[in-house]
Amino acid sequence: LPSSGPHQQSNAAKVIQNGLRPFEFGPAQVPPDFEDKAPRDKQRKAAVAAAGAPPFIRSYVDYWAGLNLAAPPLPRGIEDPVQSFRAEEIEPVSPVDQTRRENGALIRDLANRGGGAKAVAALLDHLGTHAVDLDASDENGWTALHEAARGGDVAVARVLVERGSTPEAKTRAGETPLALAKANHGLQSPVSAYLALAELYTKPLPGPSDEL
Repeated sequence: LPSSGPHQQSNAAKVIQNGLRPFEFGPAQVPPDFEDKAPRDKQRKAAVAAAGAPPFIRSYVDYWAGLNLAAPPLPRGIEDPVQSFRAEEIEPVSPVDQTRRENGALIRDLANRGGGAKAVAALLDHLGTHAVDLDASDENGWTALHEAARGGDVAVARVLVERGSTPEAKTRAGETPLALAKANHGLQSPVSAYLALAELYTKPLPGPSDEL
């Protein structure tokens, strides 16, 4: 633990008394391009402010809060790491697009809960397919089609693809719906076979130069 100040020493002593090992921090350096990456425009600054502390910082504060202690300050390189944000978290979204994304989240949630193809199709009909962004993703980049693939529901996957879902959409971890279907249900499963065909037939046809 940093040893500058009686409050921090008291925290360390209390942790040791509780039989817990205090955190130890080595030297932390700020990346040389940190200031270059710092937000300057108002929209980006607002996005950074709205994002709040990174998960590690939140866990660190929660740890000390569980001991009824204030978290000791961290070196700047840890306290203020360079963060990245998705474009939609920075760029303004029109009311129409926001509604489409919210409706897409409803479909994604239904697919996640195993609502079934009839329920998904009925909700799409109720909302209007044109008013739904079927590729709307959660914080991990998962779309409704990823949820259907993980659940192994080929009927839901078919409804989503036929209504406009992108078979090649990738999560933040780089996984496509087909990759999830293979990992959870095997290459020979109906959902994997369907998504493999869906990927194949949504790829652009080769042009004359591609055939040479």
